[in-house]
Amino acid sequence: MVIGLNVDLYKMPLKTAFLVFPFLSLIFTVPYMIFQYRKNDAIVLWRTVVIYAFIYYLLTIYFLVILPLPSRSSVAAMTGPEYDLRFFHFVSNWRSTEGFALRQPKTWYLILDKHIFWEPFYNVLMTIPFGVFLRYYFKRTWWETLLYSFSLSMFFELTQLSGLYGLYPRPYRLFQVDDLILNTTGGLIGFILTPLFVFMFPTRDEIEEKNQAKQGQISLIRRGLAFLIDWGMIAVIGVLAAKKYYGTIYLHRMIANPIWYFKKVILRVDVYYFTVFLILLFFVLITNITKGYTIGKAMVKIKIVDKKTGEKAKFWQYLVRSLVFYLVINILYILVYVLFFEIGYDVMSKELLFIIIFVSTLLTLTILYDFLYYLKSQGQFLNERLSKTKLITNNTIKD
Repeated sequence: MVIGLNVDLYKMPLKTAFLVFPFLSLIFTVPYMIFQYRKNDAIVLWRTVVIYAFIYYLLTIYFLVILPLPSRSSVAAMTGPEYDLRFFHFVSNWRSTEGFALRQPKTWYLILDKHIFWEPFYNVLMTIPFGVFLRYYFKRTWWETLLYSFSLSMFFELTQLSGLYGLYPRPYRLFQVDDLILNTTGGLIGFILTPLFVFMFPTRDEIEEKNQAKQGQISLIRRGLAFLIDWGMIAVIGVLAAKKYYGTIYLHRMIANPIWYFKKVILRVDVYYFTVFLILLFFVLITNITKGYTIGKAMVKIKIVDKKTGEKAKFWQYLVRSLVFYLVINILYILVYVLFFEIGYDVMSKELLFIIIFVSTLLTLTILYDFLYYLKSQGQFLNERLSKTKLITNNTIKD
């Protein structure tokens, strides 16, 4: 039984969609990072940032093209044209403006406050970053940029012409040849202007050199990616197991009222116990069986070993390593549970509030100290020191 996740695209406002983009971009970036670790045994932070920004940009312009979504009934009632095959029709619209003359620049101001100017302008502007990415990171030539920009624009126009891949009985936006011309022009302009935007950033060759120098290193990014994969799987399992308690979760309601969702779903005793079970399963039992691998660590080619021998750690070491780390998380969870769910901060006594603030401060200082010690000790957190374990790369994992 699977929990329903109702995105409700017809009601989702554009600003809500944009709030989701960073998380969607991260989801699409993770497979690329995994591929880089498995292929090159390293990844440079700047490369990850560039790919993340590129994916975020593509998602943004895609949703700009398709949103807001009308209802099916309103689209079915449309009777207007589905496509416009006239070349440079936007120029004809300009010329139809009273007093405007294309060969007289002093008359151009007459269209600056009109839709007939801003629509083609934004169509050019929309794909300028695409040309920049293609030249800067992907090292494409001008004619390749021209081809890719045209292909991207054609994809958008066909998406509209198909009624969002058949979701609608007919197109709800007009297919226009002018959009193909303007989007392709924007990509080429981005290619030409690339040096103006990226002169302060490392070149692709410099990124590759840094990537080679970092091979075999276990950085915070690598550890964090493994952590993200493991907890992503735990979250999926938690969602699948929550059907009988919560039913359909409406995404737009979660975003509009996160406090409601936090109290209704996260701060529950049964959720707490189930999470503890999953932690022990993922980070202790499975790790012991696989001789040092969690699912996330296996994907990025690192594993836990005994610090002294470099061999497989013992069961108690996996247990201590996990419990020390999640003890901190557990304290934070209990504080939030007591503060917002069990008692309520608005009716809490001064004594209890002082205790919570004191414990929270102590917890924060402990985390800060542990992080600083990690930087000083070159990769040893408190849970690793107490469990006498460490992380190593394992290049014997077959791709």
